[in-house]
Amino acid sequence: MTLDKNSRKDLVELYLEKSDLFLNEVDGAISLKMWSMATNRLYYSLLNATRALLVRDGFQASTHDGVKTLFGKNYVVSGEISIEFGKLFSQMETLRERADYDCCFKATEKDVNEKYQPVKDLISRIKEIIASRG
Repeated sequence: MTLDKNSRKDLVELYLEKSDLFLNEVDGAISLKMWSMATNRLYYSLLNATRALLVRDGFQASTHDGVKTLFGKNYVVSGEISIEFGKLFSQMETLRERADYDCCFKATEKDVNEKYQPVKDLISRIKEIIASRG
């Protein structure tokens, strides 16, 4: 993906808007005690924030694994994002996949409560990095 500076900035904003929208949907799912939906929305909120960061820095990933790999390689390994946050991204991907596809798995309130604030904190960290780069 070759984007000029303005197009890249617009795409970053769109990804961040989608991240915020999905995070708001988490709150709705929690109020309805829909734990699998909440894990799904948490993951997708994080994924879109991460995509915003990657686009901001000129990286392209077309798959979830591609996003995870580029995120780890360019931000976790460099120390810009903590190892704990890097692990959180992987944990959220696994939790979302289990909640969406494993008929024997039921996400719980505990699953959501354990991940909710750390995901919000990671998204905040991603937004800080984006803002610091203008």
